[in-house]
Amino acid sequence: MFLVLDRQLKEQHLGSGLFRNLPPVRTLLVSLTRLLRIGVLLLTVGLGCGAMTMHFGKGKVPGHLLVATAIWAGYLFLLGVQHRRGLAGRRVALAAVLLFAASVSVFAFV
Repeated sequence: MFLVLDRQLKEQHLGSGLFRNLPPVRTLLVSLTRLLRIGVLLLTVGLGCGAMTMHFGKGKVPGHLLVATAIWAGYLFLLGVQHRRGLAGRRVALAAVLLFAASVSVFAFV
C-alpha cells in the first residue's frame, strides 16, 4: 500500500478512488515498521522451534532452516538500518517486499 500511495503522490493522481481510500503515508510507514517487528518476533519463535526439533532429529540442518535464518537476518538488518540511519519509506517498503518474496520462495523448494 505504501508503494502504491507513493507512486500516486509522485504522479499527482490525487483524484483517484484508491488515493482517497488509503491512509496517510506516515501512518502506512508506522504500520510497516510495526508489522516488520511483529514478523521478526514471530520468525524468531519459529526458528527457535525449528532448531529445537532439529535436536530431536538426525542432527543435520535442513536447507530451508538455513534459508529461513538468512531471511531472518535480512529482516533484522533492515530493521537495524532503519532504526540507526532512518531509511526512506520507499526503500524500507521495497526491501520488505523483496525479503517477503524471498521467504515465500522457500516454500517452492520444500
